[in-house]
Amino acid sequence: MHLPGRAAVLVVAMISAACAVQPSSPRVLAYACDDGRGFSLFISSSGDSAEIEIERMRFSLVADPAAGQGEQFSCSMLTLRRRGDTASVDMEGEPQFSNCRVKR
Repeated sequence: MHLPGRAAVLVVAMISAACAVQPSSPRVLAYACDDGRGFSLFISSSGDSAEIEIERMRFSLVADPAAGQGEQFSCSMLTLRRRGDTASVDMEGEPQFSNCRVKR
């Protein structure tokens, strides 16, 4: 089958759009803390960034590769530390959420 120039370009564009690689969905984790509060964490598929939702507010975080054991994500005012199924959150250096576990 031979397609005229414009039709061939259109077909290639349609195939490219249909086969385009879509970014992976973030991994979503909901945490419940001992004090009854909780938060949600959205970790990018690459693991180099995350978003945390606390009381309907979202903060963008960047991974800290020098965190040692576990994972650490932070922004200018917030630090999240994860190790296994547990996490803690500090805001401006003060503990805000501690002994939080992934909801199952």
